[in-house]
Amino acid sequence: MAKLPGFATSDLGPLEGQEERWEREEEEDLDHAQLLREHADESYEELIRPKKLLIPAKTSRSHRELHRELLITHKRGAGVEEKPELQRVLEQRSRAQALKQEREEEESRRRPTPLEQELLKRHQRLEQFEREQQDARERTEKAPEFIRVKESLKRTAVTLTAEKQV
Repeated sequence: MAKLPGFATSDLGPLEGQEERWEREEEEDLDHAQLLREHADESYEELIRPKKLLIPAKTSRSHRELHRELLITHKRGAGVEEKPELQRVLEQRSRAQALKQEREEEESRRRPTPLEQELLKRHQRLEQFEREQQDARERTEKAPEFIRVKESLKRTAVTLTAEKQV
């Protein structure tokens, strides 16, 4: 059996090439669809044909301008690296909110709580009292002996009067 160009052979005989067969089938389908349309047009001339609905958003001038702008930027390729404005604004807001939260946390760490403030005040008062006592001891130690004896006599006199009153 001889081979023909564009055809494959099998035990049953020559077979058409796959691509050629698909092309022929597509042409037949198109012809069939066109015949149906022509037949329908002839038989239904009296019927009212529906008009194509217009979408108001697509017919508006602003939509057309936006679409044209998008096509131009797409052709230029400029918008590939650039994020949409809404996404940029949302990212900026989230960054600002995160920074604000970090600052608040740091301030709360730096700023003592009311309990810590009270403890600090108590600690300072205690240190001041201890310093005053230390200063009093140093003054009494440096004072001459007759002044120390006089003060001790005053203390004993005060305690004796307190005992008499009780």
